Amino acid sequence: KRFACHICRKLPKVPICAEDGFFYHEECIRGEFEKFDKNEIVISPATREPMGRELIPAITIRSLIEKIVIGENVDKKWVGSGNDHVVINEDDELLIEDAENGHSESMAILGRWYLFGEKPGIERNIEKGYDLIEKAAESGNNHAVGYRGFCLIEGLGVERNREDGGEDLLIAAKRGSSFAAYKLGCMYYAGACGFKLDNERAKKWLNVAKNILHENDKYFGLTDTEKNNIKNYLSLKSSATLSSQSGFLSSDKLVVDDEVPTQIQGNDHDSVSELTANSPPCCNCTSG
Repeated sequence: KRFACHICRKLPKVPICAEDGFFYHEECIRGEFEKFDKNEIVISPATREPMGRELIPAITIRSLIEKIVIGENVDKKWVGSGNDHVVINEDDELLIEDAENGHSESMAILGRWYLFGEKPGIERNIEKGYDLIEKAAESGNNHAVGYRGFCLIEGLGVERNREDGGEDLLIAAKRGSSFAAYKLGCMYYAGACGFKLDNERAKKWLNVAKNILHENDKYFGLTDTEKNNIKNYLSLKSSATLSSQSGFLSSDKLVVDDEVPTQIQGNDHDSVSELTANSPPCCNCTSG
């Protein structure tokens, strides 16, 4: 926090020290200067006191920031998401390299980052994300199968196909994907994206998602937001209450009636039944 830019509140890749003694991202502070005429006195965004326009590169601070981020000793919320901020550490660079070399798990992770834009420093690119997910899924990565299913249901980077997408989600969830189980639970609970509103199935899949532990939980485990959502969902007495509070329920018809096995392991031939030809548009489930 001490070295964060006092305008954007993120850690700058090239920190600049201004005459007020505070650090800024260069683009931010120069943008602040542009608010004042050339002959006008600049007011410090940190102290609200008059200051000069001289900017000094903070080379030592830049090195320290890089060490902090690479060592993962900084909360991600303090790391900028733009190209001009420190965002990629050494482990991430190796993962990206492995993905480019065709490693299925790395492709699944990088594909998710591109799909959802949740990784600081990785600009959201849905088409690129889906391409990586598809390749990883075809290579047998179960997490990628779950992501692909969600993409097919939502139409993210691919033409929407709820039947195939639902089957992918179901297969991935039965094989231990917390993401797939979570999404199934959410869709059943809200009666969204063509899934039939079903409290029992929703609760079952949300409980499955909550109890799955991944070997690489850092990348494939539920996010804190998803864990909190499950806690909130399971505490609600009815799906109608959930739907009104969560924003999942739209005008979707209840068009899918799948037969989900009682156990997480089951016959891989169990699948989502065929959708009607007039399936309504999918609601926006990507937020949670």
